[in-house]
Amino acid sequence: MRSIHLVQAQRITNLESENRRLLDENLAFRTENIGLKCQLARQANLVERARGAQQVLEQILNDITGVKNGLEDSLQNGMTSHMEMVNV
Repeated sequence: MRSIHLVQAQRITNLESENRRLLDENLAFRTENIGLKCQLARQANLVERARGAQQVLEQILNDITGVKNGLEDSLQNGMTSHMEMVNV
């Protein structure tokens, strides 16, 4: 009877050790999961900021293109007017 108790006690000790190891592993996985979620949130924030910057830059580019086209039109109209004056 005594040896059965010793075997059971050893088994309980082994199970407790395994339980502790699994709890530690679970904690490590949870910690890693939280870290990955934070990293993902930071990356999503960077993507949003980059999209916002892209929209601003596209608007600036459109504005510059409009100014350029306006200058080209003015130059073209000015040359046409100048040519008309020369031909008179």
